[in-house]
Amino acid sequence: MNAGLNCPGCDLKHETLGGTYTGKDLRNADLTSANLTGANFQNANLNGATLTDATYSNTDFSGAIWFDGTTCDAGSIDACNH
Repeated sequence: MNAGLNCPGCDLKHETLGGTYTGKDLRNADLTSANLTGANFQNANLNGATLTDATYSNTDFSGAIWFDGTTCDAGSIDACNH
């Protein structure tokens, strides 16, 4: 996937998404079993996204809107801290 694109509702199952997705719109995207290693999702919108079995390692979710609509705290690495 091109990190420059917004992709609400996209089917990204099993994709590798290393890169920068700062502020991107990934609402309702299906990220099932996606490899998110090293990705930067700061301030991205993941509301309604499916993250079942996704792989995180050094993945930054700081300020992101999480799949449940909450906002992740600064320093949310590999998980959304509230």
